[in-house]
Amino acid sequence: MTDHPEHQTTPAPEFFNQYDSFESITLADNACGPTVVAMAINRANRLQNLPDRVSPFQILWQAGQMTKLPNYNSQYKLSMIGPEGNPGLIPVGHRISQSLRDSITQDKSRGIYINLVSSLSSNKEYIPTYTVMGGWDHRGSESFFKEYGISARQFGDKYGEKFSFNLLSSLIENGNLIMASTTNTKDSSHLVLISDYHEDGGGEFLVNDPKENKARWINAKDWYDSDFRGYGTVVYNDKTRGKYDH
Repeated sequence: MTDHPEHQTTPAPEFFNQYDSFESITLADNACGPTVVAMAINRANRLQNLPDRVSPFQILWQAGQMTKLPNYNSQYKLSMIGPEGNPGLIPVGHRISQSLRDSITQDKSRGIYINLVSSLSSNKEYIPTYTVMGGWDHRGSESFFKEYGISARQFGDKYGEKFSFNLLSSLIENGNLIMASTTNTKDSSHLVLISDYHEDGGGEFLVNDPKENKARWINAKDWYDSDFRGYGTVVYNDKTRGKYDH
């Protein structure tokens, strides 16, 4: 990875590291999605000369309130205090891992108010946006970004054909942002924000990885072949999708 600030065609997003953005270990470990979304929204607002700024915690909280899951045998939720000091619930999903239980225990030992609760739900709606165990769900991106006056759309499908490199690079080159699902472990995904592209040296993407300390330029084709899972969200560079819709 190398630094090439001269290749940036638009202002860089305000960078957030997910572990610096959350005091809670439980949330930090599972917040790559909200952290990336906060970077994307702040960048989009900056390009529109809007003063509004959001934090990863605000995004996680808002996404948690918007998410609706259908009735399984039970639904796990995190009971916690929101950014305005208001109590509420963040959906976890219908399963729970031991590592999540352990991180909740660590949070409590540090005096952070966060509890795991389980409840039966009569809800039949399915509005996926964010759960702690499942992370960010791209199917909820369009409606979520719409709340902030920003056009976004899911692309690709985890069960379908991988989104093409040429279309991906074209979207970025024309000023759009890409929230891309990448390989984290064999059984899980990670989310990064790609905010710029240049063709020098075979082509490089500017990758904003919330697990790192700053954005990095990386060989675009290598990243596409080895890290990219083939799907994600396009965040458009204005309030209309324009000719780069897909």
